[in-house]
Amino acid sequence: MGSVRARLRATEAEADGVAIAYEKAVLAALEDAENSLLDYARRQERLRIVAEQAAAARRAGQLAEVGYREGSADFLTLLDAQRTQLTADDALADAEAAVNIAAVAIYKALGGTGNGAAGGDGDGLAATELRQRPR
Repeated sequence: MGSVRARLRATEAEADGVAIAYEKAVLAALEDAENSLLDYARRQERLRIVAEQAAAARRAGQLAEVGYREGSADFLTLLDAQRTQLTADDALADAEAAVNIAAVAIYKALGGTGNGAAGGDGDGLAATELRQRPR
């Protein structure tokens, strides 16, 4: 009889351990999902700001071009405005890519496997290239 009780206690202890491990996994998954959502919101806000900056740089480029054509601005002013516009457009592309990567992170955190038709872990060559892209 003592052997049966000992096995019962061992089984109950094992079940408690499994339940604790499950609870830890659920809490970790919730934390990952929350972090992914917060990161996405932060990147969306950055995208909004960078888009405004890019629009302002485009407008400044247009004004510099008009000024150059009319003779009120020199060529260096035009070139500087165009450089600023290209830099702002590059930053906008980077911000858009960051939002898209954050959206994938949300999908993964919510249980997406990333195994599409091509297979893989969902963080393939394109994402790696974006992270390594020179500034």
